[in-house]
Amino acid sequence: MTTPNKTGWMARTAAIALFFVVGLYPCLAQDSRVTGSFFLQNPNASVPDPEVGLSVYLFDTKGQVWSKPVFTDSLGRFSLANISPGDYYLRVLGQDGAVAWEQKLVIKAGVQRLQPITLKRP
Repeated sequence: MTTPNKTGWMARTAAIALFFVVGLYPCLAQDSRVTGSFFLQNPNASVPDPEVGLSVYLFDTKGQVWSKPVFTDSLGRFSLANISPGDYYLRVLGQDGAVAWEQKLVIKAGVQRLQPITLKRP
């Protein structure tokens, strides 16, 4: 009967542990994502219209722009990715450049989906 090679066993165990630490840590420590959608109130329809082409920005609590703007798509949806958890302001500018909506957000790790937001016509 042979005795197990302790050095080989320890090396394999260390390699497996390193794989899990290096391989899984980035998955567990992901940055966050914020998604949502904007609609425009339409008094002539039972359902609001998707608001297309709004500029969506994320600001830190000091008022510094934290992200490049993203734009709402043909369904009024937007998505901001790679956000570090923390306190922010989500600011939306209309096509005329005026602030159409703003809200403070506390971003946590993972995906944060905002409830659909309906804007009133000016």
